[in-house]
Amino acid sequence: MKKMLLITKGFPYGTSEQSFLQTEYDTLAKSFEITVLSEGIEPLPVQKGYENVKTIRFEEKSSYKMIGKALLRKDSLKEMAEAVRGADAGLVYRRIREITSFSTRACLIEPILRRAVAEVRPDIIYSYWCTPATLAALRLKHEFPSIKVVSRFHGIDLYNERCASLRQPFRTLMAGELDEVLFACRAGRDYFEKNWGRKGSVHYLGTKKRNIIEENPDCFIVVSCSNLIPLKRVELIISALGELPDDIKVSWHHYGDGSCRAKLEKQAEAELGNKGNVEYFFEGFKENEKLIETYSEIRPWLFITVSGSEGGAPVSIQEAFSLGIPCIGTAVGGIPELITDDHNGFLLGTEPDVKSIADALERFYRLSGERRKAFRKNARETWERSFDAAHNAASFSEKLLGLLNER
Repeated sequence: MKKMLLITKGFPYGTSEQSFLQTEYDTLAKSFEITVLSEGIEPLPVQKGYENVKTIRFEEKSSYKMIGKALLRKDSLKEMAEAVRGADAGLVYRRIREITSFSTRACLIEPILRRAVAEVRPDIIYSYWCTPATLAALRLKHEFPSIKVVSRFHGIDLYNERCASLRQPFRTLMAGELDEVLFACRAGRDYFEKNWGRKGSVHYLGTKKRNIIEENPDCFIVVSCSNLIPLKRVELIISALGELPDDIKVSWHHYGDGSCRAKLEKQAEAELGNKGNVEYFFEGFKENEKLIETYSEIRPWLFITVSGSEGGAPVSIQEAFSLGIPCIGTAVGGIPELITDDHNGFLLGTEPDVKSIADALERFYRLSGERRKAFRKNARETWERSFDAAHNAASFSEKLLGLLNER
């Protein structure tokens, strides 16, 4: 059996990557003997069912000496020279700071990764996100050239605009040295190729198979699920609900928490508090299985997201489709790879206004029962065709095994 060193941000600790990595890990474990290097340092419990996963934990112990060492790395100096070329003074400072931080963390991880490589002797290192650990793995690849190193890119680790410096560090190096670059949607793959000239392969994450649920017969129930942060533009959903005609009685449930919660709750009270036809609930964070149970209990008609950016094909929509719930979403990131307008939901523009969101909500509400049933069927079929986690993980495992056989 081939050996893999899987680098994660938290899995199998806590719940941060639980819904993303469980099925993939289980499938990969059939073909690979896996050791997990978890970057998360919080004292979190191991996820139930994964207590026996062999893991190596990374604990951060930085120092000025380590920072100096990171700055003097040849790849760091090259990266800085490239990053500051043509940039204004403000960006120069931010870029040098981000490169320093990224390289320093890679230097901290490198000796731990070297010991792991010596112990595990992996055939492949798979970095689930592109992080400083990915850079550390590539640096070690010069010592252990037989090891394949691959990384998946999502959003926060892919798009330049997600960085304060408007530039992802070390991506030119990644494009040149990774044995394979992997993406969670076609939009991400195309973005990487356009910016760094490297073609990659798309491997949708997928979600578990679920029982289809029927819409609630008593109320128009709309759900959304995201962090309550500016990027997700939840304030537009609130205002759109306030624009709905009085004859549409709607119950909106939002799942997720974040820095904007208090502000959004205040906005909802101001704009919806006196609307007799609208009720709303900020449900907070729910673990994945609890969220699915809740969906099955309240039986939503519709899922909605008006996010301003997406790194991949959102798992929240994949989850809704697995249950047969149609979706309204913005045409950003991989969302157009999920939503086909007027088929399994409605696709909004990248910068929708309140009226266009309200119009989409009303349009779905006024569809005939048969038409809504067709939308639900189409949503489920979309999931079956492209977003079944078990099928996708098996295909991904074959991809990695094929890469090793290219030696």
